[in-house]
Amino acid sequence: MASEANREQLSLYYGIGRYVSVHTRKGVWGTGAIDLISQQLQKELPGLRGFSASAIKRMRTFYEGWEFLNRPLAVDDLKINNKTIDIQSLVIRPQAVDKNSK
Repeated sequence: MASEANREQLSLYYGIGRYVSVHTRKGVWGTGAIDLISQQLQKELPGLRGFSASAIKRMRTFYEGWEFLNRPLAVDDLKINNKTIDIQSLVIRPQAVDKNSK
């Protein structure tokens, strides 16, 4: 019973996070949108907690983190000029930095 409630809550947070992420990260909404959404939810659902602006931002972070961690690595991500890259053979070298550039 508790695990079902947790599943529903996570699903809600994920859905809200996705909705907010899609609209805020693509510049559809301005900077005050999350605050307005929070105020509207609190007005429409008095007594229901967990929809502060900071909580909604955490829902967005939850969605974005989940999507990033669970994104399957595509084989095309590992190709340059149609040749598959052997990740283990890559050597990462530090780049020279021009001290005069700012």
